[in-house]
Amino acid sequence: MPKTTRCAAVVGLAISAAATSAHAQLRVCSWNITNYTSGRINEFQTSIYGVVPALSAGGQPMALAGQRMAPDIILVQEIRSAAGIINFRNLLNSAPGSPGDWAATNYIDAPGGDTSFAMFYRTNRVLLVQNTTIISQGAVDTDGVAPHIPPRNTERYVVRLAGYNDIPTTNLALYNSHMKSGSGVDELRRQTEAQRIAADVLALTPGWHAILGGDFNCTGFTDGGFAPLVGAVNGNPAIQNGPLYDPIRALGGWENNGTFRFIHTQDPGAGKQMDSRFDFVLLSASLRDGVGLDYIGSLSTPWNLATFNDTNHSYRCWGNDGSSFNTSLNIASNTMVGNAIATALQLSAVGLGHLPVYLDLRVPAKAQASTTTINFGNVPQNSTQSLTYTVGNSGDVSLWTVGGIAPLNYSYAAPGSGFTVTQAGAQQTDAPGGGVNTHTVTLDTTTAGPKAGSLIITTNAPENPTITIALAATVGPGGPTRCGRSDIAGPGLSVGFDGETTADDIILFVSWFTSGDLRADFSQPGLIPEPDGELTADDVITFIGFFTISC
Repeated sequence: MPKTTRCAAVVGLAISAAATSAHAQLRVCSWNITNYTSGRINEFQTSIYGVVPALSAGGQPMALAGQRMAPDIILVQEIRSAAGIINFRNLLNSAPGSPGDWAATNYIDAPGGDTSFAMFYRTNRVLLVQNTTIISQGAVDTDGVAPHIPPRNTERYVVRLAGYNDIPTTNLALYNSHMKSGSGVDELRRQTEAQRIAADVLALTPGWHAILGGDFNCTGFTDGGFAPLVGAVNGNPAIQNGPLYDPIRALGGWENNGTFRFIHTQDPGAGKQMDSRFDFVLLSASLRDGVGLDYIGSLSTPWNLATFNDTNHSYRCWGNDGSSFNTSLNIASNTMVGNAIATALQLSAVGLGHLPVYLDLRVPAKAQASTTTINFGNVPQNSTQSLTYTVGNSGDVSLWTVGGIAPLNYSYAAPGSGFTVTQAGAQQTDAPGGGVNTHTVTLDTTTAGPKAGSLIITTNAPENPTITIALAATVGPGGPTRCGRSDIAGPGLSVGFDGETTADDIILFVSWFTSGDLRADFSQPGLIPEPDGELTADDVITFIGFFTISC
């Protein structure tokens, strides 16, 4: 039988649970995969879909036991050919544990023979809407001394969340960048690219969200390739006012600085040194405002630089347990991902390279009301009349799971015009995947005549920011008196009463019960004659009991 559950108010979902449990959100990864054309199949498959063991090599419990990187979108740098895109897509789809729904953007040839980019994405999670080269390698910028030419294109991909309508707030623009390494004029080339990306983000369609992933080759947050993106105020890493944000607020001088050892990404290769944070996923302000599509992590607490597993954030540098500062990636005793995954990460870098970084996004709530019209029909004057409706979060938990969907928040004003509603004006909340909230509309029958009103529900669901329920009734001048609880039918099976219990009352009750209408909810367990939000045999027995003793 249909069941309605009154949900307790939910003020938020625990960040720590989302950050440490197996992910169910939209996971976005950025990874420089080192001059890729083919091969390294097992290395990448294990890096991406390998499962963190329960115990470390030393027999200690692993903080991320049972987890996988398993992203939904990968922004890849250093693709060498169209065949390289096909080969990497194929290894994603054939990996043990892969959902097998990976697709890729088309290859765009790099000018000057340099490396190119690709975005790999799960078609069950997002729909590719657009792929645009926003910065061409040949776009010259000069200060009259030397040309500040970006060495590679910058790509922008636009995707839409699966299962959501085509509205701006369900579109995500993802930028892919690989900036010039080096100092001096090379930093000016990074600055040119950063300024143009910042300008493009600011010019996006209103409502779109933005993510920038890439290998920035910046040694610190004041670098010309980074500062224009985040706009740290007066060199203060705690204040960002640019078009993009470092979600973990871990800004500083990363190069050869052990303070940042847990988020260094370069270079994990054998015989190399993990000594800098070159790889990033940056977010627009709209992805860290607590509304709609949003970063899963604290909006105010910076990353805890003393751990690889800050439960205030979903951001991770996959494979770096902080024990590899100024040396190659720790394999033998890696406490973040274990020996097998750490080995695969190092081998995937072919003696050079980078570690992947990723973060999780929570998708928006969906709002659904049980009806768009509540009509009391013809009712007697001075009678007691109330009907119920439900509001709930209809986010697709089979796709995103409960932890991957934002709670539904909503409220509604008093409808007026002879109607009152319980909890009007109060903030209501419904978590995804559970029941729905039941509300009662009461009709004022003290005056005769037609009644009409509107109940307007305001929600945080981008597809349904408002839901309108039309209210109607006709109050008759006087009329019979209700003769018992089972007197529920007026003339012509209208909702109301007529002062007698007849077959009409039984027919109306049966129609309510079989359609799941909670107006047939007459009983709690044990035949207690009060509603319990569920239709069972108790309701039938209780109604019959009322009917047999009525007029």
